[in-house]
Amino acid sequence: MLKNTRLTTILTLSGLFLFFVFLASSLLSVIYLNRSAESLKNLNHEVSATLGVADTTNWIRAARTTLLAAVPYADGNSPEAFNAALTQARFYYDGGLRFMQAYQAAPKMAGEAELSRELAARYNDYTEQGVGALFTALQKRDVPTFLMLAGTKVVALDEAYRVPLDKVIAIHKQSAVNITQQADTDTHIAYAAAGVSVILFILASVIVAVVLKNVLIKPLRRAGEVTAAIGAGDLTSEFHNLRNDEMGRLLQGLENMQLGLKTMVSEIVNGVSEVARVTTQISDGNHSLSSRTEQQAAALEETAASMEELSSTVSLNAGNASVASDAASAASGTA
Repeated sequence: MLKNTRLTTILTLSGLFLFFVFLASSLLSVIYLNRSAESLKNLNHEVSATLGVADTTNWIRAARTTLLAAVPYADGNSPEAFNAALTQARFYYDGGLRFMQAYQAAPKMAGEAELSRELAARYNDYTEQGVGALFTALQKRDVPTFLMLAGTKVVALDEAYRVPLDKVIAIHKQSAVNITQQADTDTHIAYAAAGVSVILFILASVIVAVVLKNVLIKPLRRAGEVTAAIGAGDLTSEFHNLRNDEMGRLLQGLENMQLGLKTMVSEIVNGVSEVARVTTQISDGNHSLSSRTEQQAAALEETAASMEELSSTVSLNAGNASVASDAASAASGTA
């Protein structure tokens, strides 16, 4: 199939393939890293929620401790210290109420709604019937009632409040554990996706390199070999070109050039042979003409010699005729 595919198409597809491998792996890593970050955010929320609901009892206990510290001043000997202790205790008491209100206003997890209502009821009993009663007794300077409440009823209300409180804290702790595990899982997946993306990118690069070697490098190398052979005068290279792309057209052009050069050289050789043949014929004709010329020269020499002999004979005959004429004239005069 690649033999009939354009080189530009192969390069474009190779680039797109590498890009999409990188993009997909990067998106996968980003998705799981975002999920991990979101899990950490939820974990922080769970930790805050756990600390917030736990602080309700911490602040109320701080209020109880501060009220106990105010007992020595209930006799009226140090009203400033007594009032300061009450003010500090009220601050802790109100702080605990704020934490409880914040917890009740926060979204609840599955199975927590019923516990939150129980927790709120126990907290109201704890604050109103327990710590609130301590405030009332201490403000009345009723130390015996204060101590009785602090040692019995308030302790019982605190323990009763701890039951739903521990359950709520356990739910949030388990949620924090689950979120931590999910965050770890997402982080590991993100790292694995990054590692896999590197491996896939390397494999894709190797595949692209092999494809480019077959469709580009090998034909160019073959074209270089054929060009060098033609430059050295070898016009017998075999192409075996089955490609229809740019490289195929390049090799086809080289093959056509080689055929053209071979035809041209053949014509030149034939022309040289014909010229040699004609030259031989001309040489043979010149040799024959030279022989005939020599023969004609010899014949002319013989003719000249004959003409000279004939001329001598004619001259002799003329002389003889003149003598005969003279003799005849003499004979005629004598007669």
